[in-house]
Amino acid sequence: MLAAGAASPAGRLRYKIRTYGLNISSSSHLIVANLTLLGQTFHAQGAVPKLLLESLQLRYPSFSRRSLGDYRVAAATVLSCAASPAPPPAPAAGNWSACVQAMGADGCGAYREKNAKHCEGCARRIAPQRDNVCFPQFAANVTAWCESGPDSARSTAAGKSCTANESGYTVYNVSWFGSDGPTLQYSGTGTRFENCLFEQVDYSGHDMDTTRGLGTAMIIASGGADDVFKRNTMRYVGCSVVYFAGVRSLSELNHCDHQADLSNDGSCIQIRSSSANNSVARRNWATASAKMAVRLDSGSNTAFCPGEVNNTIEGNVALLSHGFELKNDYNTYVGNLALRPFDGDTTGACCTERQPHRACTSHGAHSATLFRVDFGRFASENSHSLLAANVADSWSNGSLSGGVRDKSRQNVFDAKVGEQLRDALNHDFRPVAGSAVDKAGAGPYPRAAAHAESTSSTAAGGCASYWIPGRREWRATTPVPPTGSATARPDDLDLMFLGALTGRAGGGDAAAGAQRHRVHFGAAAAALKPLGNVLEGGCNVQAVSAPGAGAAARSALPANSTWFWRVDAVDAQGAVQAVGEVWTFTVRS
Repeated sequence: MLAAGAASPAGRLRYKIRTYGLNISSSSHLIVANLTLLGQTFHAQGAVPKLLLESLQLRYPSFSRRSLGDYRVAAATVLSCAASPAPPPAPAAGNWSACVQAMGADGCGAYREKNAKHCEGCARRIAPQRDNVCFPQFAANVTAWCESGPDSARSTAAGKSCTANESGYTVYNVSWFGSDGPTLQYSGTGTRFENCLFEQVDYSGHDMDTTRGLGTAMIIASGGADDVFKRNTMRYVGCSVVYFAGVRSLSELNHCDHQADLSNDGSCIQIRSSSANNSVARRNWATASAKMAVRLDSGSNTAFCPGEVNNTIEGNVALLSHGFELKNDYNTYVGNLALRPFDGDTTGACCTERQPHRACTSHGAHSATLFRVDFGRFASENSHSLLAANVADSWSNGSLSGGVRDKSRQNVFDAKVGEQLRDALNHDFRPVAGSAVDKAGAGPYPRAAAHAESTSSTAAGGCASYWIPGRREWRATTPVPPTGSATARPDDLDLMFLGALTGRAGGGDAAAGAQRHRVHFGAAAAALKPLGNVLEGGCNVQAVSAPGAGAAARSALPANSTWFWRVDAVDAQGAVQAVGEVWTFTVRS
């Protein structure tokens, strides 16, 4: 290491001695669970079908050595069905001294001259074969071997296609924190990424050693098919795209928050042209982010692409982000919400200062259109796509009349449509009763599809459910209104949350969130009292009223008053299983 001022560091030092703490190969149906890797990660490549990775914590799994003068991209976590490259064949004998002149003292020689940044790794790889490197049959292979070996950031063959029997991985409840450079290099088919956390990853935007116009990505799954990316949380991610989906993929109930603008272009969920066939992006949130929520690409800017059809973009929320961009034709766009009331921020500071109610900028400027459906790149573009029940405060011109419409679920495009939602800035996207959004049954939370509201919050009384995306934790999370909010509505306020995790891999979302919960509420953190009855499994809405209003009545909370609340997970007998975090909000004036 290089310490500040070249001084000797004081105290105890913890240092990295390896890149990969776990190397996995030639293993079928292996389970790796309940491990924490600090300063290292795993490398699973080749014949590792049906690998299950569950409840792993990867803390600072990969980072560069820039401070040491090594500017190469950091080695990433690898999960790939692509076979590891075999070492180059070596002849039985050789003359090392002759190689010194021919290839250089470090054994890298001509390769070093072409690509100096990889020379060190190359030299390490061929060191055991120094007596053989001059032989043509060895030298012919050394470049490819050094470039694609396990020590290289390019160890995964991008776009490699394989069957579900060759991969079919499950990545469940795994967390990545603090990775520099590419987070996960993946290739496979039929893989399930579920209930994972990606936080403060790819914060340098350095995913490759060369430049290209496509930007960077946290996970590139576009080379495969039939993957599921569900209930994952991505916070403070620096890459262009969080998830490049594959063919026939399902991206559902994911939450992107504060995605930054460190590299070109991008979106939270992006369906590239090569993958735009029967793919679904449904019920995802993108909040306070500098990128789009969902982007559906097309392989041509001038003609219809017949193989890029039957994609569904449904029920997604883009709040204080850059909305949607939807291309080609014969697709379905239903029930999406794009909302970003301009707050004057042109610096993008919200992405680094963690200000949840400020709109993030992209490349220093606000996009004029949040709900963008392309109609003009070729004559019939999106003319056969279904546009129904979408809600936006800015939209492309063609969205007003183009495409196929559903008269029973009209789109609602209005510059002030946020006023028709109960409290959108505090993540309550339900429509105000009697509003145009309500009457049209539009948006991701149509009242007609919701459970009956009830202050009793019991299963028998018809308790309410409000879907909230993202990773489930060991206790209740994702409060609505968000903790620390100073703008909560004073009347008709509901407290909502994402329930605690109870299930394991393969149990399904309903089982994972079936825990019962009890809400506590009060004017001081140390004086919380139970509010209403226990909420049964699947119920996560608790009505609130001013103290003394009575169990059946609802009255407004005083303006500028501050309140505290907590949600405990309880078992069937009411015994507390997980005490919740204390959250707070202040009622707006």
